[in-house]
Amino acid sequence: MHYTHFSRLWQLATLLFLLSAVSIDCRNRLASTDLGTTMTLQGRWKKITMSACSQAYPALIEFKANGLYSAESDPKAPVHPVWDVGTFAVEPGQVQLSTSNDAVITYKTAQTRKQISFQAPDGCTITYEKL
Repeated sequence: MHYTHFSRLWQLATLLFLLSAVSIDCRNRLASTDLGTTMTLQGRWKKITMSACSQAYPALIEFKANGLYSAESDPKAPVHPVWDVGTFAVEPGQVQLSTSNDAVITYKTAQTRKQISFQAPDGCTITYEKL
């Protein structure tokens, strides 16, 4: 009886460990993309959208493994960037980003191997290419 009890505790501990590892690993990943694969958001991305509404978004953005991001704006941009430095959290089909005024905004996302698009609440879509 003692062995069975220990065995069940070991199985439970192993399961909890594996679930916590999956949870940590998924924090900075998109659950799915239009390619049907899981891809990481980590790395440096360059904005390729040149629409009027995209001028408020930075030219470069880097997502780090610790859930932080930093951005570089175009010095010629006519407006202060929406994103500068902050935190991000990835959920299936969306990313939450803290903005330059410290608000946390949810953006719908779509990702391919080399590009990610964010759709802002106002409908503006901003696409970045992985560097």
